[in-house]
Amino acid sequence: ATGGTIEIMQLSTAGTAPPPSRPIVVGSHPAAVVGSRDAKFVYVALRGENSIALVDAAAGRVIRNIAVGKHPCDLALSNDGTALFVAVCDDDTVAVIDTRTNKRVAIIPVGMRSMRVHGYGANPNALLVHGRDLFVSLGGENAVARLRNGRVLGYIPAGWYPTGLAMGPDGTLYVSDGKGE
Repeated sequence: ATGGTIEIMQLSTAGTAPPPSRPIVVGSHPAAVVGSRDAKFVYVALRGENSIALVDAAAGRVIRNIAVGKHPCDLALSNDGTALFVAVCDDDTVAVIDTRTNKRVAIIPVGMRSMRVHGYGANPNALLVHGRDLFVSLGGENAVARLRNGRVLGYIPAGWYPTGLAMGPDGTLYVSDGKGE
């Protein structure tokens, strides 16, 4: 695999700049990165390889690629760190990886339609874990899906092409809209 890199930087609590890090080659078109709760691994969504690179943080190298589907674009860990959720943009799904085994254990369809029609798709592109729920922005459907226990509970209307999610301390869901000009 050639292409993109990540860097692992140990930040100082004193506010000083970290020492230069060594880039780690992970593969084609890295789109998102998240560290495991124990800091042993780093997961990297590789859009160009339709997989997640599993990086050994101490060794600074990819130890495995986990196939997830076409164009993984965002990652989120479950609250307990045992599941990694992957927004798979061009398959209209969320893949689930068990972080104890680092194997894909589920594929959850998240689009409002059961299949793509003439190139149209839900395009899940951002994830947010809040409590027992997983929120998934669906850029192609101008909505946010709410999932619990691997099932879509429903859809929340959003603006034009939602691309980002955040949750306020009072439970307010914030959604950024990529084409809301």
